[in-house]
Amino acid sequence: MAKAAEPKKTEDDFTLREMIEYETVFKEPLSEITNVDKPRMKKIAYLAYLKAARKAKNPTFDKYLDGHPSPD
Repeated sequence: MAKAAEPKKTEDDFTLREMIEYETVFKEPLSEITNVDKPRMKKIAYLAYLKAARKAKNPTFDKYLDGHPSPD
């Protein structure tokens, strides 16, 4: 029987280090982000920050938030 093809990793996928960082900061597994009974906006912003931090030099979460105001 043929083995199923494994999904290919893209640049949009989070690295293991990024997932561990998220879980360390929020003290919960990444899968909890889908829990609508808990506040999520800061967690979603942090995921966006992790991706932006790949290209920025010495980024901080606060500087990222200052440069990306919330939508009206």
